[in-house]
Amino acid sequence: MSDDDQTQQFSLEPEPEPDPQPVQDEPDNRPKRIVFILAGIVAALVLLIAYLLASRGDDTNTVSDDTPLPTTPTTTAESTTPPTTEPTTTVAPPATTGPTIITFAASTSVRCNTQAPNPSPQYVTFRWSTKSADQVYFGVSTDDASTGALFDNLPSSGNQSDFPAGYSPFAYNCPSPKQTYTLTAVDDSGKKVSKKVAVVNLGDTQ
Repeated sequence: MSDDDQTQQFSLEPEPEPDPQPVQDEPDNRPKRIVFILAGIVAALVLLIAYLLASRGDDTNTVSDDTPLPTTPTTTAESTTPPTTEPTTTVAPPATTGPTIITFAASTSVRCNTQAPNPSPQYVTFRWSTKSADQVYFGVSTDDASTGALFDNLPSSGNQSDFPAGYSPFAYNCPSPKQTYTLTAVDDSGKKVSKKVAVVNLGDTQ
C-alpha cells in the first residue's frame, strides 16, 4: 500500500466529533436597564422641577410695568368731637291770655264854672273796646271796678250812651280838680284786667 493509499485511508476515516460544550446562559441585564431608565426619568423630573422653580422665582421678583405699586394706607384719625344732639324742645301748653282791654279813652279835661250863679254841668265822654270779656265794669276813683262798680253788665265795646238811664250824658263832679275812671274786664275763669283814665278840671270858665 502506497503512501497515498494510506493518506486516503486516513482521510476517509471520520473525524471524531468534538465534545459538545455546555451552553452557558447569558446574564439577564433587563433589571439593570429598568433601573437606569427609572433613574434617568427621576433625574429628568428633578431637573424639570428645578427649572420651573427657578422660572417662578424670576417671575415673582420681576415687577411688571403694568403692576400698580403698593400704596401706603392712609390712616384717618377718628374725630374726637362728640356727636351733635338736637336740643329737646319742650312745647309749653298754650297760656290762657285772659281778657284784654283794647281801648279805654275819655275826655282829657273839663272846665267847671263854680262862681256862676247857676253853673252849667260839664260832661265827660267815654269809649272802650275789650276782648274775651264776659263782664265789663265801670267805676270812679277805684283800681278795680269789679269790686267798686258804678256800673256793671256793660257791653264788651261801647261808650257813655251805654250807661244806665240818668247817667248819659255822664256829668263830671265839679269842682273836683281831677277825677279818675276805671274800666275792668273779667272772663269766665275769673281773670280780670283794669285800665284807668284821668280827667282834669281846668278851672272856672272865663
